[in-house]
Amino acid sequence: EKTKGPFCNRALQPSSIYRVNFFILDESAVIRAHTGWSDAIQTNNVTSFTAYDGSFLGRAGGEHEELEIV
Repeated sequence: EKTKGPFCNRALQPSSIYRVNFFILDESAVIRAHTGWSDAIQTNNVTSFTAYDGSFLGRAGGEHEELEIV
């Protein structure tokens, strides 16, 4: 599946394990700060839209970590 932008990965796959990190870029796309890698995150194997409970709608973030300045 195609995504937009040079920093996007493909769509997440069900029943897979991922780790993420975040980068802060300036207007020239130069990395100014980044986080470390997250703990493992496993996606669920949802087979139909009706199986999704929606409990995370409108939520974002979590505990904030210190950024490593580069």
